[in-house]
Amino acid sequence: MRANPKALSLSLFGRAITALLALGVAVVALGCVTHGVKDEQLDRRRCGLIEVFPAGVGPSRPYRVLGPVSTDDNNPEQALRESACRLGADAIVDFRREVGVSQAQSVGGTSSAIESRVPSSGTAVAYTDGPDAGS
Repeated sequence: MRANPKALSLSLFGRAITALLALGVAVVALGCVTHGVKDEQLDRRRCGLIEVFPAGVGPSRPYRVLGPVSTDDNNPEQALRESACRLGADAIVDFRREVGVSQAQSVGGTSSAIESRVPSSGTAVAYTDGPDAGS
């Protein structure tokens, strides 16, 4: 039996269309993935720029309060920045780190230090002036 040349050309055309559609889907998917990575890098960079002001010292710019942030992480400023960043903050005011007391434990005649976590807190704020106001 002989193949119909018209049917054969339609079959090849269908395969070409399918291949092009698959390629288009792959390109769009790749674009979404790289866009997500770029967004994450920008967020990480922005989060690192969040200013931290100790209690009694504040920014000279006007701001609105977003909410409290707290942590007992060993790197409190970084942990608070990440929490404040999720709230869309530009700064943390009233940063406080509780004074920790070192403790030692004696076990079988040998001393070992006990790691204690020190709570820290602050208030996430967003500036109300400038190009990023309200974001």
